[in-house]
Amino acid sequence: MVLSPRRIRILAAAGACFWIIGIVLWRQAALDMAIQLAHNTLRTVSLIAEIAKGLSAFGLTLSALLFLICLARSCRPCGSRDFRRIMLPVLLSFAIAGPVADLSKEVFSRPRPFVENPEGIVPITRPPAYSLPSGHTTKIFALILPFVVLLPPGKGRKAFKIALVVLAGAVAWSRIILGVHFLGDILAGIGTAFLVLPLAAAAANAVYSARGMTEKKELVLAAACGLALLALIVTFFRYSL
Repeated sequence: MVLSPRRIRILAAAGACFWIIGIVLWRQAALDMAIQLAHNTLRTVSLIAEIAKGLSAFGLTLSALLFLICLARSCRPCGSRDFRRIMLPVLLSFAIAGPVADLSKEVFSRPRPFVENPEGIVPITRPPAYSLPSGHTTKIFALILPFVVLLPPGKGRKAFKIALVVLAGAVAWSRIILGVHFLGDILAGIGTAFLVLPLAAAAANAVYSARGMTEKKELVLAAACGLALLALIVTFFRYSL
């Protein structure tokens, strides 16, 4: 889980770039609005609208469930230790990114697309909070980025990582299709996840580097992470209903 200074710089630069592009799109409001308005046709297709609603409602639940399955398999006698150790930075990343996104919404106070253009955009849902950054995007990328970036290569892992990125991207896009976010909000959410990752990795390393971290204690920590994932799954599911 150790990130080299070079990888930290890359992650920070990527996060900053996503945020800068998101802010630029916000300031170039006509372009951001045009991209949002281009999705009006998709909102009128019932199948696409239902898929977008499903991704938005259950994307986080699905990703957390996949991680819980990976963690459970890793706790078997022949299980991979990598999967046990990766869950702590995953959870720390989520725990940090969520409040950062919520605070950023209040700081920037960007109205939702359907508030800025009530005649041109008829959303499928109407969340009350501000728009920038996208909370769903921030949270799902905060969950999957530690797994994608920090988990060492292994059999079948590349395909699984690609599937997670596709899932996160689909959830992010669903927020545009639903009419509740601009593209700039999505990019800012991704940028937040990139910026938070080094902090989560550093905190996880501090825990695992602590004196007395035996394999037995590592299993106890993995069990605690499993309970946290289960709590997240229940919370996500109840929130989605």
